Amino acid sequence: MQYSSPMQSFELGRFFLHGRGLSLKVWRMPAFEQLPEEERALYKLLGRVPTVAMPELSAQSRQRLLQIIAQERLAGYVFHRVQQDDGELHQLVDPSFSDSLRRLLIVESAEYEMLRQKFVRLHKMLGELTENIIWLKGVGLSMQVYPDPSHRLFCDFDLLTVANLPALSEVLVKGQFEVDFEQSSQFGVGPMGSLQDLLLQPGKDWVACGPVTLCDTTRTCIDFKLDPFERGMKLKGTERFQRESLRVICSGLAIQCPGLRDQLIISCCHLHKDYFQEYRRLLDIHLICAKLDAADWLAIIDEAKKEGVCSSVWSGLSLVVNRLGTKVPYDVIEQLRPRGIGARFYTLMLNYRFVWNQNPLIALILHCCFAEDRQRKSRALAKTLFPGSAFLCEYYAGGRTVGPIIRFGLAVFHFCVVLLPAKAVSHVGRRIWSYQKRLARSNLQH
Repeated sequence: MQYSSPMQSFELGRFFLHGRGLSLKVWRMPAFEQLPEEERALYKLLGRVPTVAMPELSAQSRQRLLQIIAQERLAGYVFHRVQQDDGELHQLVDPSFSDSLRRLLIVESAEYEMLRQKFVRLHKMLGELTENIIWLKGVGLSMQVYPDPSHRLFCDFDLLTVANLPALSEVLVKGQFEVDFEQSSQFGVGPMGSLQDLLLQPGKDWVACGPVTLCDTTRTCIDFKLDPFERGMKLKGTERFQRESLRVICSGLAIQCPGLRDQLIISCCHLHKDYFQEYRRLLDIHLICAKLDAADWLAIIDEAKKEGVCSSVWSGLSLVVNRLGTKVPYDVIEQLRPRGIGARFYTLMLNYRFVWNQNPLIALILHCCFAEDRQRKSRALAKTLFPGSAFLCEYYAGGRTVGPIIRFGLAVFHFCVVLLPAKAVSHVGRRIWSYQKRLARSNLQH
């Protein structure tokens, strides 16, 4: 099997990328050789191929390198790599650097133990409901691909579920968790009275991509998600995704996690969503790739094409090959590579998320013109512009039946929600849905 080489031309660097949010910044990804010396050193510590010479670091660059390791919480994995090294990495790890790594390792070990205790408590609290939950990202990856689970820390617990949402919410609220609706991306652009409100969408292809966060006094945070890719379009292969999930033992407790194929696609999509800025996500992809075989790669190509995320998977794999020297079959890169006249100008310039109540209409139209799954998106957007009266009443009137004049007003406001970006809508929208929430609470009290 022929593998892509980090020494090959960095094709991803020819593509234009947009800045965060509504930023007008346009930039291109620098190749490995163009990175600051501390970043090149970090990639070497994480897994860069031995043929690349270790850069000589100044004292200032070493300090910045330690700051990145601390911020990304990579000390455990870096220390493991150094311990397993036959001598080459020791150019960087002098006694002072090694002492700093050990101090960071102590902090990370304590944090992991706290996460482990939170996980055990949460698992016990959910009980039999865990059968309807798939644990995304950190928890599963720490057990599936890392040498030691303490090497993969995470900030919160990402739970994927489309069943028993009210029951899950009720159990967690009884366990002293509070729903923080204001942290959701739907705040101000949609009803937030309950987790069930997230299921309200103008068409069957849409799904709420912003998680609802629940936190307790111990700062245990849970992100409920309705879609693993968080891009606004419902996963086509939901049954396959659930069927291929794996039973993983974490701290002696069984949980369901995505299979490695899906973990790779999820990681690439989230790397794209986060503007390719996460070192830890790149390391996830690097370690997952090492465990895949030829059949896995073929299945990944098929699923990426089916779900319309080829550009996200291609860009993630291309980046990890260049940064970490990951072994990815050359044919996989070629089959996923964006094609078309001007592809490098528009493929990654499109906002990762396609969300009817958050992206402005012009951004949605650009998706319908240039995205790889543009036909599906065009059909979804067309139905969204003229939704049924039942949806308008449920979404904008709190489920109340309203007359034709008010319903016309709701249709006009709905068009404004689709037309404008979320920040513009939320100034008015948050007052509407906050009023509905207070009204619902008042009705319950009476």
